[in-house]
This record gives sequence, C-alpha cells and structure tokens, in this order.
Amino acid sequence: MTSQGLTAEAVEKQYLDCAAKGKAPTVLYTIPTGQNPTGISMCFEEKKKIYQIAQKYNLIIIEDDAYFYLQFPSAQPGVEYGRADMPGLHLGQSFLSMVGYQLL
Repeated sequence: MTSQGLTAEAVEKQYLDCAAKGKAPTVLYTIPTGQNPTGISMCFEEKKKIYQIAQKYNLIIIEDDAYFYLQFPSAQPGVEYGRADMPGLHLGQSFLSMVGYQLL
C-alpha cells in the first residue's frame, strides 16, 4: 500500500507471483475507505485500475466499506466525495457500482 491505499500495480504483481507458484487467487478483499489501522482511503482512479485487473484475471472483489459513512456521515449515494485536506481525492463510486461497465 501507498499513502493512497492499495495500488493496481501491487495487486497485479501479487496475483502474478501467486499464479506463477500455481496458487492464483480468486478473491481480492479490500477496505477502500478508512482502511484500518492507517485510515487510508483509495481514490476512484485507483479503484478503476484495480477493477480492470479484477476483470482481466476474473477476481471477485470483496469490498468491505464499513468506514465510508463514518468518515462521510452526510454522504448521499451516487455523489462523488473528496476531503478538504486532500483535494485530489475523489472516493466516488464503489467497486460494486462498476459491475457491468467496461472502464477505459
């Protein structure tokens, strides 16, 4: 992980390393918002890249987003949120909302 959270490059590298050993993962478990214990939140652009990797390798994403509403208590579904101290951070949509879309 980086200061932006889980990275697509790390996910793909880990997948390929495991696959080379004959143990390709089938599930990716992630806490995209307020990851414990670091509190890191994944930006939407990185989520899109990770989703593309999951599509490429047929990975199931288990998105444990229990902390989103703790950090953004007045959040409304479908609205993209950022944080004032991190203006480039856009949490945006969940992984689940990407189902069925081809992301470019």
